Amino acid sequence: MTSYVLVHGVAHGAWCWDRTVADLQARGHVARALDLPLTSHADDVAAVRSLLDGIDESVVLVGHSYGGHVISAAAADRDDVDHLVYVAAMMLDADESFVDISAAYPQPRLVTALEIGADGRFTIDPKAAVDCFYARCDPAEAEAAVARLRPTALACVSEPAGAAAWRNHRSTYVVCGRDRSIDPDFQRAMARHADAVVEFDTDHSPFMSWPAEFVGALAQIA
Repeated sequence: MTSYVLVHGVAHGAWCWDRTVADLQARGHVARALDLPLTSHADDVAAVRSLLDGIDESVVLVGHSYGGHVISAAAADRDDVDHLVYVAAMMLDADESFVDISAAYPQPRLVTALEIGADGRFTIDPKAAVDCFYARCDPAEAEAAVARLRPTALACVSEPAGAAAWRNHRSTYVVCGRDRSIDPDFQRAMARHADAVVEFDTDHSPFMSWPAEFVGALAQIA
């Protein structure tokens, strides 16, 4: 039995892991997902660390997309995290921000789909969200997911991680080769930090587009 903690990316919530949680539990594992506040990187890191503080066993900490930026800081200086899994995720050094480092790669469509408000939060254009996040998912599931997206503070992705827990924890990177949100070549560059790399021929959301294979990979990693 392995215990998993699943951390979502920008605009999402714990709901995006519902199938993954159910499938891991069906295999006899323990799986938890949380809603990040998405108000700042520091707030999101604090939310994950608070959840970890309440768990008695060691965990596999999984971060999707921006969630990778969060787990890199949340797992720092902890001995209750056995393994870090980055899924099409930001895997950056402590002083690096996603906005700065990603500038060296082709801008994905997600950048043009952002709508930034006067309050410093951004949303995703619903018309573009399916293509950005769920291009290979069931169309009905994709539309339902788009309806649940929520605002995210721009500071979440513009601030550096502050720590790079992958330097002292075992890690695996899952590259999503048909991703339209984070350039696959950028993912492969970040994946050089990881101890192991798996590549899926999927969009940005393998937990929806390739759920059985995705859970199988998580189980194998553990």
